[in-house]
This record gives sequence, structure tokens and C-alpha cells, in this order.
Amino acid sequence: MKDKLDIKPLIFTRNFLAEIIKDAKNDYEKAGAIQAFEVSFELAKNIIRKVLLLRAQETPITPKEIFRLAALENLIDNAEI
Repeated sequence: MKDKLDIKPLIFTRNFLAEIIKDAKNDYEKAGAIQAFEVSFELAKNIIRKVLLLRAQETPITPKEIFRLAALENLIDNAEI
């Protein structure tokens, strides 16, 4: 049986980040947006790493390597953005 990936936390965090960015009015809210981005980044990196493992790809160590391999595997459009 194949492992299932739960991307609901990533989708929730992405939507939350978009809302914060749209509505941030002061430094505290902007700091919250930065924190939400960091959480989104970590969730995305971990999910991509799991997908690469399921595809029997050797998982790179650094986030930069993970995103480059994800681009090569067409999981994302551009690793340099």
C-alpha cells in the first residue's frame, strides 16, 4: 500500500498567508506574515521531500537541493523563485 500525503496543512497555511499579506497593516501583522511564510516554506519543502522519496529519488540534504530536484521532476515550475 502506498503512503498517502496529506497536503491539507500546506493548503490551509498558504491560504492563511495570502490573507495575512493582503490585510497586514502594522509591524506586528507583517511579522505574522513572515512567520506564516516560514511555516508554508517548511511544509512545502517537507511535502516535496516526501514526494521525491515516493518516486524513489535520493533526497537531497539542503532545501535548495530539494527544490532544484523538484523542478527537474516537474513538481514545481522554477526552483529559483
